Amino acid sequence: MAGWPVYSERFVKLAAQGSVAYTVPAGHRAVVTCITAANWSGTTRGGQVLAGGATVWRVSMPGTLLSLVEEMRVVVYAGEQVVAANDGADLYVTVSGYLFQDVTGRSAPPPGAAGKPLPELPGPPE
Repeated sequence: MAGWPVYSERFVKLAAQGSVAYTVPAGHRAVVTCITAANWSGTTRGGQVLAGGATVWRVSMPGTLLSLVEEMRVVVYAGEQVVAANDGADLYVTVSGYLFQDVTGRSAPPPGAAGKPLPELPGPPE
């Protein structure tokens, strides 16, 4: 298959107290699209997800709130990690998204890309 093959993946599943990590393999790029959490403890539990070292999701989930789903689009480059962590048993977390074969071999955004304005898109035809 030529081009950019895409795979839908569950990167991490955390079903016990602590943390679990997924490292994006060389030659690939991940996009985190969905985080789910379920609190079966009956008490408030905290959880968070990091992507490439940055916190992208954090929750203090009451025991009365059984589940939630968060959608997002977060890029994680080859060699970077997706990490899910919680502060207590019975807060289950999954992180899912897409895994692309990255033909550019890029392991970070292009130099100078951060904070740089995007080019203006053309307007609709008249």
